[in-house]
Amino acid sequence: MSTLFFKQSVFSYLSDEYNLQLPPEVDHYYDFKENLPDVLTENHLKELKNQLIKRAISDIPMILYMQDKSPGTYRLYSKAMINENAWRNFQKAEQLVCEEIEQVQQEAEEIEKGWGDQIWSHAMQFRKLIMTRTAQQEKEKEAAKQQKKAAQREKEKAKKKEKKAVEQEKTADEIAAELIAEEEKAVEKRAKKSTQQLLQTKKSTDSLST
Repeated sequence: MSTLFFKQSVFSYLSDEYNLQLPPEVDHYYDFKENLPDVLTENHLKELKNQLIKRAISDIPMILYMQDKSPGTYRLYSKAMINENAWRNFQKAEQLVCEEIEQVQQEAEEIEKGWGDQIWSHAMQFRKLIMTRTAQQEKEKEAAKQQKKAAQREKEKAKKKEKKAVEQEKTADEIAAELIAEEEKAVEKRAKKSTQQLLQTKKSTDSLST
């Protein structure tokens, strides 16, 4: 593989890597906000806060992604290992994330004074709680799945055992029937032989009498 081809591949990859888009929760938040009445009740503010925290939670993966990738990208750019197009895409992505962070803080501050400095820590806590709960649900789901499989195996095992018992009972009945048939044949044979002997004895006695 040529160095030129390798560099082109890296440039293309980095260019695609920073093609970020805001999550749909951003539009959901603004749609909800636009439909609110001019005079907001306590319930309206509570739901608006819920919508904003959902937006912030949905932003976190994108923010963490940029925090993870940014140091490496800066190093590559300082060594001229990425082209201007990839660098511009990175800068656009970085600007997108920074603006989103600031906008969420501004919205939070408008909803409740002082919340702008706390919303991201709140979002991280909620996200951690959701991830823990989701992991627990997945664990319980997997445990239930394994339990169901175990129950199915036990059911199949019991079914096979029952089938084997029926087959053994059938075999025992067949053997008993064969033994009875053989015994009946033996009895019939002995009876026939005894009858023949009696007839022979009578014949001999009749001969002596004459």
